[in-house]
Amino acid sequence: MKCFSLLIAVFVLTLTGCRLTPPMAHLDGMTEQQRNIAIRAYQQGDFHTAQGIFLKLTAPTIADAQSICFLAAIYYRQHEYQAALNAFSECQQHYPQRHEVWLNAAATHIRIATELLLAGKSYQHNAAITDDYQAFLQALLRLQGMAAVEARQL
Repeated sequence: MKCFSLLIAVFVLTLTGCRLTPPMAHLDGMTEQQRNIAIRAYQQGDFHTAQGIFLKLTAPTIADAQSICFLAAIYYRQHEYQAALNAFSECQQHYPQRHEVWLNAAATHIRIATELLLAGKSYQHNAAITDDYQAFLQALLRLQGMAAVEARQL
């Protein structure tokens, strides 16, 4: 149980800062304008518009590295967790020095684990759910509340 408590403490301490994306690279005027439109759409909750623009910005002809980081956050918010993990992995390749990228990927793993346990709980009878199962689920739910994935301009 001590190991479990230590694991929870480490997650709590590391995930509290999971809120930023890497700094933006210099872009030409038109691309920068498109990115700004996509960022505004993201901030207003229009994830489909933002996703479409960011996808165009990640095309090989433009290859805006930060757009993949924004896409990862959008996928997370749309509950497309495998796509989010793939995008965060690519983002990590471009910005390995940015702790926020690693924290956002960890938050995605926490969300996947939480949803897995919630789904499993629906198949269990209350008597069959162990104290450890319930404690782990509650710990993940608390961590999930602290580990909000958010993409912001620096």
